[in-house]
Amino acid sequence: MPIVAYLSISEAGRTDCIVPITDTTTIGRSAECDIVLEAAIVSRQHAMLFFDAGEMLLLDLESTTGTWLNGVLLPPDEPVRLAEGDLIQRRTRGLRICSAGQHRGIRR
Repeated sequence: MPIVAYLSISEAGRTDCIVPITDTTTIGRSAECDIVLEAAIVSRQHAMLFFDAGEMLLLDLESTTGTWLNGVLLPPDEPVRLAEGDLIQRRTRGLRICSAGQHRGIRR
């Protein structure tokens, strides 16, 4: 599948990394998630990124601590459209959305 966007991940105690997003992507502490975050404040199944009509959406999967988008707490189970530069947060650490066409320095 072609890369649709990138997710820039910043997590305490780990080197920042960039992850390509090509399809529905789960985020959480569980090893079964596509993106595994080890922070204790992250639920086993915390959030999901998915596509609808060519747009990327974010869905909080009823996480214990919630998911924040650009400083606003998201309601659980209600998809929200994402845009270039949006910041998905779990307290003080974040994940930033970068479109495939805008991100530089990534080897494909």
